[in-house]
Amino acid sequence: MISDLKHGIRMLLKNPGFAVIAIISIAIGVGANAAMFSLADGLVLRPLRVPRSGEIVAVSALSPRASSSFVTTTLVSRPDYFDLRDRARSFKGLLAYGTVVTGFATRQGEPAQSALGLAVSANFFDVLELQPALGRFFLPDEDSVASRNPVMVIAHDVWTDRFGADPTIVGHRVRLGNVDVEIVGVAPAGFEGMHLALHPVYYIPHVMTTALPGAIPGTLERRDLHTLTVKGRLKPDVSLAQAREEVRLIAASLERTYPDSNRGYGLLVKSDFDARLEERGPSAPGAFMLLTLAFVVLLVACANVAGLLMSRGPAREREIALRLAIGGGRLRLMRQLVTESVLLAAGGGLLGLLLGFVAVRFFSRLPLVSDIGVRLLFELDRRAIAVGLVLAAASALLSSLVPAWRATRRLDLNNALKTGTTGGVRGSRLWGQNGLVAGQVALSVILLAVTVFLSRAFERELREPGFRTTKM
Repeated sequence: MISDLKHGIRMLLKNPGFAVIAIISIAIGVGANAAMFSLADGLVLRPLRVPRSGEIVAVSALSPRASSSFVTTTLVSRPDYFDLRDRARSFKGLLAYGTVVTGFATRQGEPAQSALGLAVSANFFDVLELQPALGRFFLPDEDSVASRNPVMVIAHDVWTDRFGADPTIVGHRVRLGNVDVEIVGVAPAGFEGMHLALHPVYYIPHVMTTALPGAIPGTLERRDLHTLTVKGRLKPDVSLAQAREEVRLIAASLERTYPDSNRGYGLLVKSDFDARLEERGPSAPGAFMLLTLAFVVLLVACANVAGLLMSRGPAREREIALRLAIGGGRLRLMRQLVTESVLLAAGGGLLGLLLGFVAVRFFSRLPLVSDIGVRLLFELDRRAIAVGLVLAAASALLSSLVPAWRATRRLDLNNALKTGTTGGVRGSRLWGQNGLVAGQVALSVILLAVTVFLSRAFERELREPGFRTTKM
């Protein structure tokens, strides 16, 4: 293998123009895919940053539509959540939360700014198996007694940015709406909430929402008021189907017990990924479409490199014939040619990751952040880098196997050693190159058509936002 690598490097150095064009082609394909994966990851794909996130599932209420037999998913009422939490045995624990937007001031006398937070059940952090960076999380009775002293856990980035990572922050009092709240803990670093685009500034017990401005008395006890998102952690020996069946039976029992509020309502368990796909709405298919288009770019790049490799075939026929004549096996020669492509892919992969990093930095500079806690984070993390490296390896195989196979088959050794040509193979090689060029053109036309369509759609959205932009 070392000998193959050394020989491959020498051959590429002898043909720097070919090497540069091939590396740039692969870099464009790998870079586009790494950047689009980072974009899709920030919109849809990124899992919750909690231990063993694959165990997390979502529980949604099923409500019949008013005019059809179809069902739609909705949130869960607080009393139904308590019944589900106490009766279900398929979960290590079930948590609940709802979003809150209200004024937040870090100290007395400071003007309050609207900030997004989560009103959570007391076991929220315990079910997620998180440990506080500082202080503690909520006690069980802090989400059951509305008259207790109000408490809060702040996000880690809020602790570092607004409080300068003050180690004495626990016990500090802040203003939330018109309530003085005591900070009892700091969320761990890296935990950014339950949504990819919603990054909470603070976490409070759900019962505290009754003390915030605009709260309506008695809403927490209403079964017909669906305000909570419910998620749980499955036990190791319980499948999703088993949990779904148990929750269905509990929902049927609740419907019989509370027919006035629960008639027609069911409960559905689904994976957290499926729940996030539903939550993101139109963003999900858009992200997957971008990934598909980026993969088409990679296919065009691989076809380009394969065509370049096939075009070098006539120049290397004498070398290949000589190797075969002195006893070299066909598979051994194919391995040498594939090794050269791996070197090209390695260079293209590294350059592609650099291009992807630049593209992600560009995405990160877009105005996708709001003061209340809504933001989209795009980053070239380990998962995106792994995708880039895998695609670089795949591009090496896609672009080299067919040229290597064609370069070593049906060689007329006598003619190749005497004149350096093999005559009849030229015609089939020409057909192969023409096929690659035709494929590249076809895929490029598809990409161009989709690009024009999308650009015109965005232009129309900007020109016609759906509301009047001028005064009457």
